Amino acid sequence: NQGATIVTAKDGKTYWLMPYQGHNRLYEVDGWNDWQRHSGTVTPPRTKAGATEQGTGLTARYRSGSKLVLETVEDPIYYEQFGAERHGGAVSPHYKVTWSGFISPPVGDRFRFSSLLGKGEQVAVWIDGRLIHAKGFEPERNLDQQVDLTAGQRHRISIEYINQDGRAELKLLWSSRVTDLGRIPIQSLFPEGDG
Repeated sequence: NQGATIVTAKDGKTYWLMPYQGHNRLYEVDGWNDWQRHSGTVTPPRTKAGATEQGTGLTARYRSGSKLVLETVEDPIYYEQFGAERHGGAVSPHYKVTWSGFISPPVGDRFRFSSLLGKGEQVAVWIDGRLIHAKGFEPERNLDQQVDLTAGQRHRISIEYINQDGRAELKLLWSSRVTDLGRIPIQSLFPEGDG
């Protein structure tokens, strides 16, 4: 991001022009009746004590069959081509991992979760008890829905991932109307019991 400009057109519509790497993005700003321009920086939500909330990840439970083989706090697997296999010494395929806890987005918006998977892998994402994303299943069981998330509010999240064999290739991503598609930052993820 190399700066931004906010312009109000003659018809009263407000636009945000954001120069970006190799191209420009133009967003229409709506729903802000009688909005007044202010300058300054955008800061993340603050806790009651005034400190910025920083998540540490979700509660992760790795199972091989019905046996719990590892419990930890982490962000979901994010495949990196030359990166080390996560928990390679403790967890081997076929396994299932469930990440659970809370997600708190930096901005309030309508979000979409998406995923990239390796062969035979499956993933499902629930927000506040509602299944909003599923991939790797039969076509009729795959799902891709949007969900409204509120900035600074912790929404319950549960992610189930199955790795049948080989290297874990999961990339779990999110995007919204005002944020680009990318990895979910660990700072937005909070473990069970931290809600």
